[in-house]
Amino acid sequence: MSVSQLTDPITSLLPPELITKIFQLCIPELAQKNPLKVEVYNINCIDSVHHHTTTEGPVLLCRVSRSWKDFVYGCPMLWTNICAHSSSALRNPNVFSSWLARSGNLPLAVCISLGLLYHIDVFTIIFNHAARIRSLKFLNPSRTDMTWDFTSSPFTQLDTFAVETVSAYEDPLPNLMTMITAIIATAPHLRSIKWNIDNVPISLTTIGSQLKELNFSTRVADVRTYNAFRACPNVVKLSVIGRSHTKPTGGGDVLLADLQILHSYCFAMQGVVAPKLRKFAFKGYAHCIPDLLSFIRHSPQLDDLDLNLVYAADYFIQMMPHLSTITRLKITVSTFDPIFLTNEMLKTLTCHRVDGAGSCLLPNLRHLDLRIDFFDSRPFDIDGILLVNMLESRCHCPDAPIAPDGVVLSHLESFTFLGAGIITHEARQRLQSLQLQAPGLSLHINVPV
Repeated sequence: MSVSQLTDPITSLLPPELITKIFQLCIPELAQKNPLKVEVYNINCIDSVHHHTTTEGPVLLCRVSRSWKDFVYGCPMLWTNICAHSSSALRNPNVFSSWLARSGNLPLAVCISLGLLYHIDVFTIIFNHAARIRSLKFLNPSRTDMTWDFTSSPFTQLDTFAVETVSAYEDPLPNLMTMITAIIATAPHLRSIKWNIDNVPISLTTIGSQLKELNFSTRVADVRTYNAFRACPNVVKLSVIGRSHTKPTGGGDVLLADLQILHSYCFAMQGVVAPKLRKFAFKGYAHCIPDLLSFIRHSPQLDDLDLNLVYAADYFIQMMPHLSTITRLKITVSTFDPIFLTNEMLKTLTCHRVDGAGSCLLPNLRHLDLRIDFFDSRPFDIDGILLVNMLESRCHCPDAPIAPDGVVLSHLESFTFLGAGIITHEARQRLQSLQLQAPGLSLHINVPV
């Protein structure tokens, strides 16, 4: 039986709407937006497609048979996510233009990885479709001869704009800054800006109030960083990657009244107040801890905390009394003494009962993820008794303690431990018994058998 006999009946028997949904599952970005919510990465028959870019997905489908090619070429929905990574399409403006044109009048998402091998007309082609583009991302724009036609229509639908350079340490190209300024100036509905260019390369004063998401890198956090915060008072999601291990300068009090999600690397948000913050991921060093703690104290709604502490693990134990609102906690620490650190953390996390009363840090904790990175490849011994005691004290067991001040103690629902440690046979038996008493507890402990 020929390949065409196996595949052509799909386009001849199934309705076009269903074929479109099936083909969308073969294109990662389109599959993620599919309302069917099918987990396409578990479908073995199309796993190979996910090694290709979004735009190559439609192209690969065209190679199956003539009927598939005709259907794909005539289906605008399959061409609404254009993703080209230094491919032949970027070196041939006619091919690139045809990819964008096949989406008809539908909104577009365009992502191109430029480098040095692309035709200079690529930007003009993008600007010609500006009115339909909702998401635009440039990767590695490194050429100094970037040109475009400013007479094209504005980016009236642009919602997300991202620029990622090869290195955030390098000063951005002047013509790249001119392009960014031109795009932003004609995007009245822009809500998200993401770039790893050093600091915020242009003023956000004119558009900052409309932004809901801001993502940028900075070599040294200074007055420009804080000015960016002040220009975006309504931001809901913020990501700041600091390149310096020194404290920020030129700051001052900044109120981000609507901020709910924050990702920060080596920037402890000194002088920033976010009263509605609910989710916070931070990676940093010891010098960041005092400012970090001050920031957390002014975030009374914080319930999801992800900390990655380098050479600063002891400080986390000091922070625990100030994390009473946390329900989901992930701690990754780097240390030269994993045995001491692990045992001390387990002791601190254990709830205690005394004469019918109880004392417990993190009383609302339901999900705990503890990961120990240490500088020795040898496994270390975990005190299994401390581990089991901690888990038992936080699970729905007859002997579970009562939280102080009448606060209802939340029962632990999941616990993950990664650290290449060794747990004794006796401790394993107690863990198995604990799971029988608390069937709702999910345990993931990576220890050798």
